[in-house]
Amino acid sequence: MGGLSIRTGPPEQAPGQLPVCTFAGREMKPMRSEGVLARQVVASAFRTTVRRPVDADSDETWSQRPGAMVDGKYRLIKPQRHEGVTEVWLAAHERLRLDFVVKFIHEALLPTAERRQAALERFRFEAQVSARLGARTRHIVAVHDAGTHDGVPYYVMEHLPGSLLSDQIAQHGPLTPARLADLLDQTAQALEAAHAMSILHRDLKPQNLLISGDPEEPFVRVGGFGLAKALDADLGLDTPKKTQRGDVLGSLPYMSPEQIHGTETLDARTDLWSLAVIAYEALTGKIPFEGDSDTKLVTAIGTRPLVPPSRLRPDLPRALDTWFAQALAKKRDERFTSATELSRTFREAMNQPDPPVVEPSRREAVKAGMVGVVLGVACALSLTAALLWTFGEDDVDEARAAPSTTFVAPPPAATELAPEAAEAGTAAPAAERGSAAAPGRTPARSDATKAPASARAGHDTPPVDTTLPGATSSLGTLPSAAPLPLESSGNATTSAPPQEDTPRPRKPDPSAIQ
Repeated sequence: MGGLSIRTGPPEQAPGQLPVCTFAGREMKPMRSEGVLARQVVASAFRTTVRRPVDADSDETWSQRPGAMVDGKYRLIKPQRHEGVTEVWLAAHERLRLDFVVKFIHEALLPTAERRQAALERFRFEAQVSARLGARTRHIVAVHDAGTHDGVPYYVMEHLPGSLLSDQIAQHGPLTPARLADLLDQTAQALEAAHAMSILHRDLKPQNLLISGDPEEPFVRVGGFGLAKALDADLGLDTPKKTQRGDVLGSLPYMSPEQIHGTETLDARTDLWSLAVIAYEALTGKIPFEGDSDTKLVTAIGTRPLVPPSRLRPDLPRALDTWFAQALAKKRDERFTSATELSRTFREAMNQPDPPVVEPSRREAVKAGMVGVVLGVACALSLTAALLWTFGEDDVDEARAAPSTTFVAPPPAATELAPEAAEAGTAAPAAERGSAAAPGRTPARSDATKAPASARAGHDTPPVDTTLPGATSSLGTLPSAAPLPLESSGNATTSAPPQEDTPRPRKPDPSAIQ
């Protein structure tokens, strides 16, 4: 839970030398900005640090001893952790038979009287704020008592079996969106109670969120109000003196840009930024902005674009990328305006389905099909244009309007000649002989000459009509050619009758010739 960690420095410093400041356990030297900051960051006297859990085999030095009685009521059982110049113990109330947590501050470890006085003021203010807010909501660690033991200030908190959110992330990995949504809802209730009382936390981080209860239904409490700031001076609390301009208070990875720069008056949106950083870390296992040094980290928070969490964890809904982009906007006017809005919109984004994604193979097939359609249409248009250019529009229309031609063969004829045909067959040789006997004389045209060659030779095969429908010939009936083979085309069809054995011609009767 969030206690107060105060930077310790060397007992003596050279005149004009800036004091040493540490962030997240690292020494932070006075620096100048890289384009974003226009001022020098002065080291702060106070800040919170990551808690150091107790190791049974460690050589930690504790100012208190197990079994000691505090104010005649609380018996110290065992130490829990160090937080800067404070130490936290598990204790039992002798009369109520309940466990409590007792927190001591050893301001004597600080180098100057001014810093010792400031530490005491903040320690007292933390106890008063926690007691006031704990009475308003169960989601803030409540303080029940305070006093002095052997000249050492202390206050007493409720004992809540559980673990810190930072420990859960380190041990079990990132949380599911549904579990994080529950934690955000409860943390938002705590922040709403603090903001309604004009109290800013200013040090919200996973180490200050205590999770207890059933793992399926966790219960969240917010602690660590050691760096809290009262926006209203009429709260009836022992408000510490104002922080000097340029001092940096908080845990750097979770601080908002305006909190780092110190150029704007802080409001509730600085806590909302910190809560969004916690959410990002809880989902991905990484903080959204990183740097190898404090200078680079400050620059990253102020200028570097946010990496969407779905890139680090592809199973997250894409709507959460949009949510984080707003929650961690560089300009605070673009962020959420309240903790309730922040938690509500997170749950909405978590439940919003992702837009459908077309598979690559299907996308390629659709693209190929569209290309084929376009090429087909282009080819058809090009062919039509070529026809119009070559033949002209009138020729094309005439070609379309021309009738189709069909060749139809008649059925096979009878196998015997009629008497008239026989007579014509016997008269033909005589006519030919007559014409040959009178040279130079043109023979008269006879009907026999109009007959087909097969008829003149004595065959009985009838002529084949090859005249186009609707047309006449001045030469009469044309002689029959050989049977046509079967052919078919788009507009013309020719069919030939089945071939049959041609009957042999009769021998002429000698009496008829004479």
